[in-house]
Amino acid sequence: MPIETFPEAHRKEQRGDMQKDNRLERLLPLLREEALRLREQGFPVTDDCRLDASAFGSQYATRELQSDALYVRNRESRFDREANTGVGELLEVVKTLAFNQLWFKGKLVAVRTTKYDDYKNGIDEIVFDLETRKPLAVVDTTTNWKTKVEQFDFMKKIEHGGTVKYGVGIGGEGVEKTAYDTLPIFVVSLNPEEVARLAGEIIRGRISEASDLLERVIMKELLMQSEALGRLPSVPSGIREQYSVDRSIFERLAA
Repeated sequence: MPIETFPEAHRKEQRGDMQKDNRLERLLPLLREEALRLREQGFPVTDDCRLDASAFGSQYATRELQSDALYVRNRESRFDREANTGVGELLEVVKTLAFNQLWFKGKLVAVRTTKYDDYKNGIDEIVFDLETRKPLAVVDTTTNWKTKVEQFDFMKKIEHGGTVKYGVGIGGEGVEKTAYDTLPIFVVSLNPEEVARLAGEIIRGRISEASDLLERVIMKELLMQSEALGRLPSVPSGIREQYSVDRSIFERLAA
């Protein structure tokens, strides 16, 4: 097998980046359609299916909203701009569409958190069980489970529960704005190859057996996490009880 020269390897890497960017670009119309469906259900989301912090004017003072928006801008000014169009953003888009349109028999709905909660609290998504109308959990997504677990503050987050400042709930009169501070946290891990394959299949509208298997693997991981994390003595009893409730819901969905 010939050894790639640096220019050849660089061109190959650029082609891979262009393919990722192309998939993300082609998914955006589907994401906007999903955002429209969520808004029709009462969820205050932007076109990328993120909760819209500007819709929380009745919950927070204008100065506080402006301060949080400044926090987001300052964080993004330090980001590598390519990171937002790479695997990380593609992962979040793919996961949102998969949760709401492909997986879990249509019994769950997921909304992306605001950028503030994503950057500040490390929470990517809030997931609701449509049967009980309760927030099931918050989700942190990653392409590398091992790296996520080894992060210094990961277990601290698990023990304290997920915090979402700009959150929503489903009440008797529909979607309501509310904050959370003790929701169970789950990690959904997809490697870059799985993300790329699922993205392509969503675009084409044809889901392979491999992606069907991936749903079952994700479900198994969520069941294992709900059982293991629900037994941790360092986790407060209220959160342990919620992990137990979540496990029963996942078992129902897996049946």
